Amino acid sequence: MELPIACRCGRVTGEVRGAVPATVNRVVCYCDDCQAFARHLGRDDLLDESGGSDIVQVAPATLQVRANEALRCPRLDQRDYRWY
Repeated sequence: MELPIACRCGRVTGEVRGAVPATVNRVVCYCDDCQAFARHLGRDDLLDESGGSDIVQVAPATLQVRANEALRCPRLDQRDYRWY
């Protein structure tokens, strides 16, 4: 199954290939980093009433992105990247 993705303005598009329950991990995260990232984006509305962020984790090989200079990817630590 291909799952289309896009940013709010439509300048970045793509898809996740093979998006089935066995290949994705959907969680609500309450860590300080996720909360800080939502606030960095000016999107406190992405946090639930307890400060949780709805996150879908996918393997990099399943993600195809068509983008231009609008795509950003800060690295928060040695493991995690945040795309926006």
